[in-house]
Amino acid sequence: MAGGRSVLTDGDGHFEFSGLPAGETTLNVHKPGFIGSEQATRQGTVWMQPTMYSVGPETAAVTLRLVPESLIVGKLSDGGGPAEGVPVRALTWSLQDGHRVWTPSGSAVSDEDGEFRIANLMAGEYYLEVGPAWVAGRTVLPKGRERGYGKVFYPGPPGIDPAGALVLGAGQEAQMELSLKLEPWYRISGTLKAAEASSWNLELIDEAGSVSGPYRQRIEDGEFEGWAPAGSYTLRAQAYGPRGMAGLAELPLTVNGDVTGLQIAAGPGLSIPVKVQKESSRSGARQTNGARLVLGGTGKSEIPVGLWLRREGSNSQEGAANFPAALDASEKPETLAIRNIVPGTYWVEMNRVPPWYIASADCGDSDLLQETLTISAAAPCPAIEVVLRDDGAKLKVSGTWEGEPKVAVVILLPQNAPGQAMIEPLPKDGEMELEDLAPGAYSVLLVDQPEALEYKNPEAMTGYASKATHITLTANQEASVKVDLLRIGQNGAQ
Repeated sequence: MAGGRSVLTDGDGHFEFSGLPAGETTLNVHKPGFIGSEQATRQGTVWMQPTMYSVGPETAAVTLRLVPESLIVGKLSDGGGPAEGVPVRALTWSLQDGHRVWTPSGSAVSDEDGEFRIANLMAGEYYLEVGPAWVAGRTVLPKGRERGYGKVFYPGPPGIDPAGALVLGAGQEAQMELSLKLEPWYRISGTLKAAEASSWNLELIDEAGSVSGPYRQRIEDGEFEGWAPAGSYTLRAQAYGPRGMAGLAELPLTVNGDVTGLQIAAGPGLSIPVKVQKESSRSGARQTNGARLVLGGTGKSEIPVGLWLRREGSNSQEGAANFPAALDASEKPETLAIRNIVPGTYWVEMNRVPPWYIASADCGDSDLLQETLTISAAAPCPAIEVVLRDDGAKLKVSGTWEGEPKVAVVILLPQNAPGQAMIEPLPKDGEMELEDLAPGAYSVLLVDQPEALEYKNPEAMTGYASKATHITLTANQEASVKVDLLRIGQNGAQ
């Protein structure tokens, strides 16, 4: 339903929308101090679609439930009094395309009394990221030594000790006090050079993947100046010109004193051509090379495979450098490439467009469906070669279970291509059909809490192999499988 409408409930919580056209719509409920139960259910995951409600002459009454919000309140001090102006973020795991990453769920800045309050949190596990910040009241940073607060975590660094997380129940308020220590901040300065650059962006990325600053910069001569506490960082520079990105560079930095006189040359990054071959098994079809496929007879050209590089070991939304494949301005199929890549080790992520599946993806001798890709100027990848086929299998999945949830999730794990794992919702007492699957061996799981599973990480899924249903599919096969519900606790299977 296009647009949106809102109403207020009466004293008994009743509400009504009248004069609606027939169709389907979503419903959201808001109340200060509360969170809609469906929003809370989708916390930390992208797999579940909002519930759709049918609108028509016989529309039945619906019940929307609220759960109380959770809170984190605290006070920061530095031994000499309140620590004012310090940013505080509540971090929690979320699932993004099968990988777990740390994401901020709420934030605040300590006031003049050093106090902060992070509200509107859902029940779950959290870590607090406190700082970095300069001494309260310093809005202009003069040259020379600075002092401020470094970054600290509470109760401890995320992921080091899962049992040490701050666990919040629905409606619970957690209170904490933390003493910070003033420490030196060091000057980082230098010059950035990039051909045809009219603007540029600098990021100082710490070991946790967070972006720090600030920087003063002069576009006309490329000079920059910034400050940071002691630590290990990556200085990332991105230069932009009339035709988009003009250059980029990454420089590892160890800061334990002033770092001056840096000379950064942001030139064009490495590029990898992407060659896509489509092999059709359909009668009358011919094999084609190229990166585009005409869909729906509209004449609109689309790339039949989405492909990008994801930095190995990256588990933070911030500071992550992901590089997508794209055509150049000519939009010719042969120009598909990943451009402006900085050296490093990456996983090659791929999504295909039906009816195609990814039969193979290679760079030289590297099988990119199973291996990482290390890119360097000394040993560049000549090309990523992807073969697509359209003789995929069909798999019908069904499952039954007692009690909640109303919707569970099917996780399909290809044995020889962990990056091609997928999840799909399965209604209670229902069934679903997965199409265009690559031939091969699969493990099938049905779970109630997919947000607890990093399903594209083979190591994270090793413990579930014995609980999965296993099946091997062949080209054009139609198969079916019935799976039992596996209930996932916060720390594993139950």
